[in-house]
Formats: sequence, C-alpha cells, structure tokens
Amino acid sequence: MSGAEAALYIVNHLLTSYGTDPLVTRLVDTRVFYIVPKVNPDGSDAYLAKPGTPADPALEKADDDGDGQLDEDAPDDLNGDGIVSVMRIRDENGPLKTSPKDPRLMVTRRIDEKASGASSDPRASTRTRTAGSTKTRRAARAP
Repeated sequence: MSGAEAALYIVNHLLTSYGTDPLVTRLVDTRVFYIVPKVNPDGSDAYLAKPGTPADPALEKADDDGDGQLDEDAPDDLNGDGIVSVMRIRDENGPLKTSPKDPRLMVTRRIDEKASGASSDPRASTRTRTAGSTKTRRAARAP
C-alpha cells in the first residue's frame, strides 16, 4: 500500500464511520487530522520523471577512495568494533566543537573562538565518517 492509498483509506474510514463508531466520532470531534499523502512531492516527481536517478545529490554515486570506480567500496568499520557506525573525528580548526552543555552535541564555534579554546573531550570533532566518506555535520550526535 502506498502513502496516498493509506491516506485515502484513513479519510474514507473517518468519513464513513463518523456518527456510527463512537471512537471515530469522538476523535473527529476532539482532534485535528493532518493527512499527508505525499510527504516529498518534489522529490517524488523528480524520481518519477527519470526513474533510477536520485533526487538528492547526497545519494549520487561517489568515488570515496579515489580509485576511479563509483560505489564499489563496502562500508568501513572505522573503529574496529565490528559495527559499521558513525564516528566523529577531531578537527581543531573545524567550524564545530563539542557542546559544553551536552558532549553528545556539536555546536558552531563563535567567529572569535580559536582552536586553542576547543573542548578537551576526545569525542569532539567537526566531521563524521561513515561508509568510507567524510561529511560535515552541523548538529551531529555521538553514537
């Protein structure tokens, strides 16, 4: 069942059961329902116009290891724990630092803040590595 079919089913059920089903009647009388049949219509339309083409540039194939081949590399176990996960890598000159209030969060450094004022938390970083590629995160959480 697609999202549009599920949305139509819910609307039909609410309309046809109102006044005969006490639960549905109470819910419709006391709640607001937002029915969204297609959460990302632009992305869906772009994909349907040219199937197989990712609408999100982040999903495009990449040569992560610079060998001239696209997406042939398996995900990397970056810390050797047997689990492919996200890891933060310290970058003292990066735009992010560990939040002083919550070490799981990354916050933007102030313009006047120098790298020497960076957190001493070994988990601090401005980059995450996952599946062989490096991406900057604005509000990354530690795994």
